[in-house]
Amino acid sequence: LLDDHHSLEFFVEGTRARSGKMLRPKFGLLNILTNSYFMKRVENLYFVPITINYSRVLEGETFPLELLGESKVKESLTRIINATRYISMNFGSIYVEFIEPISFK
Repeated sequence: LLDDHHSLEFFVEGTRARSGKMLRPKFGLLNILTNSYFMKRVENLYFVPITINYSRVLEGETFPLELLGESKVKESLTRIINATRYISMNFGSIYVEFIEPISFK
């Protein structure tokens, strides 16, 4: 993909714990990209930091209960199918901010 000058999207932070705490970053794809630069397969890499914030999330009602010790409801295919009714609901605003691209050179 890099050889053909395609853009790649990935999230270094990987995931978050249910408590909101950041988990260890996942550097696998970042290592592959930087190795491509050091092996001179690409002339340069540009990283575009992006923040995505929500004013309200789907788990907004159940998550506080989990923090108080209640069990997290297990995910299943049935729950995903039933979740389609939430698609038309208003979950507030999404804020996306693109930061100035950072050249790897």
